[in-house]
Amino acid sequence: MSADPAGPSGPLTRQLAQLTAGLSTADPVELVRAARQAYGSSFGLTAAVGAVLGLIGLWLRPLDLGAETVPLTLLGLAAALATLMFWLSGRQLRQALGRGGTARQRRTQLLAAAFGLAAAPAIPWLLACAALPRPGLAVALAALAAVTYGLGWQQLGHWARLL
Repeated sequence: MSADPAGPSGPLTRQLAQLTAGLSTADPVELVRAARQAYGSSFGLTAAVGAVLGLIGLWLRPLDLGAETVPLTLLGLAAALATLMFWLSGRQLRQALGRGGTARQRRTQLLAAAFGLAAAPAIPWLLACAALPRPGLAVALAALAAVTYGLGWQQLGHWARLL
């Protein structure tokens, strides 16, 4: 079997090539697209693993949450942790941009912030996967994950303007 001189191909290779191109561009639209692609890919990988683990957990032993206040506490904790991830990602980006650097370094910081921001919707999503035996709680956490994901998507556009 001979090696392809152009290198490996496939969906992951194409995604990585697009992310690399996003780092090299001065076009704000392309930069936002690359940041959103990084955000979506990072969340997607976490979400897929969470869904599989949630189904395995449901099959092996359902989650027993006990008291009725626990679901509300979990929902509040998920919202608080998602908010914390928004704040930490933004803080890290603002600090990095405040240090200056080349345009490429600034774009790299935006992509790093996008990867970090993906943890915000991942937290309620992973809790939703663990809460599958409690459909009401699982739906509420999944809805929180969806809202958080949408807010993060919008936030990336705002952060790109900081560059």
